[in-house]
Amino acid sequence: MVTVWIALLATAAAIIPSAKKVSLEGGAAVDDSQGNATGNATRAEPRLFLLFMAIDKLPHQALWKTWMAGSPSKVKAFVHCKSDCPSIDHHLFNEAPRVPTAYCTDLVGAMNSLLEAAVRQPGGHPNDKFVFLSESTVPVKSFHRTYEHLTSNSNSNFCVFPRQEWVAHPPSTSGITYLGVKTHQWFILSREHAQKSVELHRSHLINPWGIRIVYPSLTQQTSILHRGAAAENATYIDDGTKVAGCVDEYWHFNAVFGTPAQLGSTTNLKGGNGLQHLVLNTPENQGVCDTYVHWAKPGANGPHGEIAVLTSRLQITPHFHFQDVSRTDPRMIHPGAVASLSEQSLVALRDSPFLFARKIDSSTVYHSRCETLREGIERVILDEDSASRKAPRSYPRFNFEGQGSWIDNFGDRVTITTTELGYLRIEHSKVADGNADGTYDCKGSLGVLFSNGVHMRASVSRGGSQLTWQNGVIWRKNPFSFRGDGIWFDSQGGIVTVTSEGPGRLMIDNRELPQWSGKGTFNGNTLDVQFNEGSRLTAALDVSGQHLEWSHGVAWVRA
Repeated sequence: MVTVWIALLATAAAIIPSAKKVSLEGGAAVDDSQGNATGNATRAEPRLFLLFMAIDKLPHQALWKTWMAGSPSKVKAFVHCKSDCPSIDHHLFNEAPRVPTAYCTDLVGAMNSLLEAAVRQPGGHPNDKFVFLSESTVPVKSFHRTYEHLTSNSNSNFCVFPRQEWVAHPPSTSGITYLGVKTHQWFILSREHAQKSVELHRSHLINPWGIRIVYPSLTQQTSILHRGAAAENATYIDDGTKVAGCVDEYWHFNAVFGTPAQLGSTTNLKGGNGLQHLVLNTPENQGVCDTYVHWAKPGANGPHGEIAVLTSRLQITPHFHFQDVSRTDPRMIHPGAVASLSEQSLVALRDSPFLFARKIDSSTVYHSRCETLREGIERVILDEDSASRKAPRSYPRFNFEGQGSWIDNFGDRVTITTTELGYLRIEHSKVADGNADGTYDCKGSLGVLFSNGVHMRASVSRGGSQLTWQNGVIWRKNPFSFRGDGIWFDSQGGIVTVTSEGPGRLMIDNRELPQWSGKGTFNGNTLDVQFNEGSRLTAALDVSGQHLEWSHGVAWVRA
């Protein structure tokens, strides 16, 4: 059986009837008998082809639109919908011809429909990449970084599961055992391998196990890959061998590289990044894993690889949790969906080797006082400057309008200082019971606990001139407060707060570098500050109120 399949791989191109071959520079010949529009044209620069598999929507399409913005010539997106996708932006996402799909037993037809739609686009480049993405996938690198990384070579990226997940064909008459290599479904194909997959799919000659079946619907044909009873949730070959996985986790790797024979400890697979020495018996992932996903099944992630390392880092970030799949998926055969995450989780994803992360959907809770998940990803990950900062750029709405000097209902001065994003402190100039700590949100609301044990909430008026407490008491903004009160980024990306303390007086708090905290005076838009480390510097607030230009040439930017 395996021998037949290997022969088919070697001869498939010659068997395709009346196929006109068109050569692309650096790529395999393409079957042009069905109107492939690529012709022999080449492009000066490679493209990324994003291939989304969806049920009926793309929950992150606005985020992907932002990710692709500004580079229309370098990226093109396609989507295959299981059913109607009425909310899809068809100006941005090209819908591939719909074919029947079935979980696990028949996703290959839809994947190849996407591939064919992309391969048929005019022009081509040897370093083009065809990126499979699920509807729950988000980018964890900017477009520029992703593009530069993927188009730097003409190889494919497959994330190969540990050996425990593969299937071994029983020894043939020659005594040789052949291995069905299992990979993650969300791989990245080179142009050469994308074209080869399309050709083999059109030929109707192969499945991973070497028997003739007609795609796209495996379920309508006699196939040696078939599902067991629904309760068992297993896949089998006709000889009774249980397969640890789904058809889509075997098809393209085996279509591209064939079925390796277990003749030694390693094999060399040309054209695949990280596969030059594929180890045939290892508990680790191999190849290149571009999309992060965590498998609940023991051993499926590899004990020491990049997936395991990032999972450990994510699980120590605040509010990060996977959904508990033990009840709905007792066999642990599905990847863990992300139930909740925080800004620190996004930083861990951004700083990891991965380009994408999946199982983050509309039900995932993002713990932020002001941002949506999309806004958090755009700020922390897509902002090209964020990776070089000590902290991600503060979301603009975090700059609390209530910060600064106030006059309470008795005419006494009160200072409100933001201690970090989302948190504040109130200091009364005369009464200790008037001191408080609490939180604020982007809508101008705050909640505090005063030193006397009283909980109170208040809201800042539009324009920030009045603070109204829940008991009806009103504080008014000190007319002598500094226009630059608030959170700033210093020249190194550190967070600094500026707070006016009274007429013409202010303080600067730099928690990361306390030597650059200090006190001083202001007059209109100019500052004169004595810093703790000994320097006395002046600064000017620009007309927009967004920049502080210091006398020694350093500029601060409002967060």
